[in-house]
Amino acid sequence: MQVTYGRLEDFMLNPPLHQVTVAILATNDPPELTGQALAWIRNRWPRCCIAVVADAGKGASELTARMGGANFLARPVTDDEWAGLFSRLDLGNNKERVFRKNSHCGK
Repeated sequence: MQVTYGRLEDFMLNPPLHQVTVAILATNDPPELTGQALAWIRNRWPRCCIAVVADAGKGASELTARMGGANFLARPVTDDEWAGLFSRLDLGNNKERVFRKNSHCGK
């Protein structure tokens, strides 16, 4: 199941009820808000793989992502970068479906 939210606040106020395997935060929010979201996700789903996608040159966003235990991808994200992220996950038969659904992100 894929769920999409337009804002980090919406995600935290109305989270999915099921286990989350992957969270992709495509954001230009302030690092403080991103850091709060990362801590919240880590607390709720400790084994969730998190990727933060932000514009290149956003050093504070990259630092916040890494300090929050997330992967950082700079826009535009290439297909190889998406493939690298998903290759680290154990998604079984869902890997290709998830990759195809998210390959448009960051382009």
